[in-house]
Amino acid sequence: MAAIGLIKAADRFNPESRTPFEAYAWLLMIGELMHYVRDCERVLRAPRRVQVLERRWLAAERELWARCGREPSYGEIVAIVGASAVDCRELRQYRAACHVIPFDALKPYDQHALAYTMEDELDRISMDSVFARFSPLEQTILREIYELDTSMSDLAAKLGYSRRHVARLHRQTLRKLAMMVRPAESCSGHF
Repeated sequence: MAAIGLIKAADRFNPESRTPFEAYAWLLMIGELMHYVRDCERVLRAPRRVQVLERRWLAAERELWARCGREPSYGEIVAIVGASAVDCRELRQYRAACHVIPFDALKPYDQHALAYTMEDELDRISMDSVFARFSPLEQTILREIYELDTSMSDLAAKLGYSRRHVARLHRQTLRKLAMMVRPAESCSGHF
């Protein structure tokens, strides 16, 4: 999600403004992350006892999997958790509320959901067109850091480079991105 904010910053940045590109990009990246959290967060939170029951249920499932070596039955889990029929019904309702509706199930008149899906697709297309200008290594660095939230240390280990070298490559990639959105003479001194 942060990668989308970075791409939007590259597309929308005004080189004549006195704002550094990094600050502008940071705000758009945070905004994209906040939109993601807002869109994925439940409208209503489950009562604390249902959340606790969910955690106990999952722990019981893991314990029975380890002990039995197979998927535990519903009755086995209920016996360990000690849940009543009402608790189990509420837990099923809570879990059912977590399911995402597939795109195919959307009705044509659901314009809000369709518009959001189209915006996601446009973001992906924009990202792909901008990423095509970068080398495979630069693409990997941007995707890992901004899309997958990989730390510099983990990325360095994954690529087989030192953390310092990955940080240097990251800065060079950001400079290249900044050069795409503003003239060369205004880039000096910001990175």
